[in-house]
Amino acid sequence: MEAAKGTSRTIKVNPVVDCSTCTGTGLRSGSQRSKCPTCNGSGTRTFVIDSGFQMASTCPTCQGVGTVIPRGHHCRECDGIGKVRGRKSVKVDIPAGKFHSLERLVPASYGYRGCL
Repeated sequence: MEAAKGTSRTIKVNPVVDCSTCTGTGLRSGSQRSKCPTCNGSGTRTFVIDSGFQMASTCPTCQGVGTVIPRGHHCRECDGIGKVRGRKSVKVDIPAGKFHSLERLVPASYGYRGCL
């Protein structure tokens, strides 16, 4: 009956947010990123193919950044990723007669798209 008349609900969402411990850097405090040993800081790897052509690709070690987090210097809260799942309560207003296709009732900034 509530869906026919419209209602509002408070739901809990877990959006991806910057880690509060490392402020999104992925580093433990006092640590610094170092130059990638695989690509020597360029972010790309160059291969020579049999016929003499060169092919460049993104470095698999640093994913094209050119720097890496040294072993043991990553943030323990986010494991060096820089992002964690947060917790938040959001009030969602459900319009009258809207009991099918509830998409776009929760803003995409909370990490959800589509139906709940």
